[in-house]
Amino acid sequence: MPRSYKKKTDRGTVPRASYKAAARDVLSEPGQSLRDAAGNYGLCHVSLMRFIRKWRTTGLDNPAPHVGYRSPNVVFTHDQERILSDYFVQSANINYGLSAKDGRKLAFQCGVKFGISMPPTWAEKEKASQDWMRNFMKRMGNLSLRRPEATSLARGMGFNRANVGRFFDNLAKLIDKHKFGAENIYNMDETGVTTVQKPTRVIAPKRAKNVSSVVSAERGTLITLACAVNAIGNYVPPMLIFPRKNFRDHFITNGPTGCIGVANGSGWMKEPEFVSYLNHFPNFTHPSENKKVLLILDNHSSHISVPAIDFCTDNNIVTLTLPPHASHKLQPLDRTVLGPFKTYFNSKAQNWMREHPGQVMSIYDLPGIVKEAMPLAMTAHNGIKGFSTTGIVPLNPDVFTDIDFLPSMVTDQPDPASGAGSPSGSGSTTAGPSTAADGAPSVTITVGEKKTYSKSTACQAGYFWSRLSKPAALRKLREPNGTRSC
Repeated sequence: MPRSYKKKTDRGTVPRASYKAAARDVLSEPGQSLRDAAGNYGLCHVSLMRFIRKWRTTGLDNPAPHVGYRSPNVVFTHDQERILSDYFVQSANINYGLSAKDGRKLAFQCGVKFGISMPPTWAEKEKASQDWMRNFMKRMGNLSLRRPEATSLARGMGFNRANVGRFFDNLAKLIDKHKFGAENIYNMDETGVTTVQKPTRVIAPKRAKNVSSVVSAERGTLITLACAVNAIGNYVPPMLIFPRKNFRDHFITNGPTGCIGVANGSGWMKEPEFVSYLNHFPNFTHPSENKKVLLILDNHSSHISVPAIDFCTDNNIVTLTLPPHASHKLQPLDRTVLGPFKTYFNSKAQNWMREHPGQVMSIYDLPGIVKEAMPLAMTAHNGIKGFSTTGIVPLNPDVFTDIDFLPSMVTDQPDPASGAGSPSGSGSTTAGPSTAADGAPSVTITVGEKKTYSKSTACQAGYFWSRLSKPAALRKLREPNGTRSC
């Protein structure tokens, strides 16, 4: 049987409203025959007769009976599937999403918990079938399998409403005090490029299991690229940091126009290198006493050294740091510029390897590749979009919704000073179970003949049904006796 069956006729597709209207004509209008009423609404007269018979049996004051075909193998009701879908969405929003396999296990465990009749193969494998999961996602319409981006626990904890609100308050005060225009608000960030690129997709034979693409080495050597953009999409030429003891001018011979270079032992941004960048920054931003420049940075230790702060104070540069572990949401360059840049850089690096067969890419070839990739990714549109997406320009403290702050809910704690049980800094009460190290409550379900299903997924059946708000229709569900041990 095909996975997506296509109906060959239109049988069973007539809406119930048509049957209901035709039945009222037959029952209320004298002399109205059943065949005439069926013909007026394009119905089968036999089906209409059966509909009227069922309606009379149940009572005409009750809702009209169901018409059309019913699926013979429905496991959960529509309301139960909707609650399950909402939980999958909520789990993904708090950065604890379930894989397809875990979702199938959860569906089986929910069926066991409520004593729902399930196919025998579910009990054998202790999880729902792949066909059920595929059709379930199709029925819901709002679910899909996505590859998540790895997000550290610190970022999930750090991006909360209190920290973000404090950042926007400070930003608003600085804008009101210094009257910054969009052209005077800059964001600066670093990114790394290496001599070993991430291969892009290539054309290969169908069913080929192993497709390779040549790179320079097993591990690449990194150089750091420091760049800045303002809220109208103008970019400051970058600074490249090389992993060398001493810098030589030929390092950046083929680099982007106007760029500078420095060197240290690691190739990472450190305090002296950031001061060097600050000396480079005013040459293109032209801050003055009457027209200061706002520079938004992450709170890396190299950005808040005393020499850096003194230089900014003496050169009319006002700095504002982002909240800790929040740059993935609040940094304009992170949101819309550096991602496309990495994609274009990998593509250009792969072209370089193709044009120089048998050669190993060195760090001195990277500035030329950066020069080719920058105009493609560092566009005015991407720069402007980064500031608007983060709510910095135009200023929009409400750009982030409750869904964006859901990951911090997992680690919210009551404020001991308030004694009201509200999470610190969020101003709202969150109900959550005590969790183990992996973030999952320990739940065991015992069914029938003492058979026990122990669960290790992050979303347990008991946790699922007890923590989600259930519609009134689902509150009427009753658990069979002896099926709950959690």
